Amino acid sequence: MTELERVPPPGALVWAKVRGFPFWPARMAAESEVSPTVRATKPPGGNLVLFFGSLDYWWVEQAQLCDWAVGYGKHARGCSKRKLMKAGLDQALQWKGSKRKMVLPVWKGEEEEEAAAVEGPGASGGGGDENTES
Repeated sequence: MTELERVPPPGALVWAKVRGFPFWPARMAAESEVSPTVRATKPPGGNLVLFFGSLDYWWVEQAQLCDWAVGYGKHARGCSKRKLMKAGLDQALQWKGSKRKMVLPVWKGEEEEEAAAVEGPGASGGGGDENTES
């Protein structure tokens, strides 16, 4: 793993690793994207990422992050074997190739959290299992 010297800013593409999964395409997320309930679960040294494909938010340590460009050649090869991971890579490349920077979502309160529960995991509110590690 290529450990980063510093944590990238929100919006930066990275490869992130959680126990039980391979490195996965992700982007650094701002804490303002998730509910106060999710923010309250931040572990010491936790950095918020949004995993492409599943659109789950997750807290990871700096040691679990790999630079996008450095990790691309190594980790992108495995993406074709998993449908969700392939979709995640496609989403990450779309994010990277966007001529105008996509606006990071901002959690706005209970109404969005209720909408997220109806729409399923990864919807804009950030409720569900995105803040627990397996």
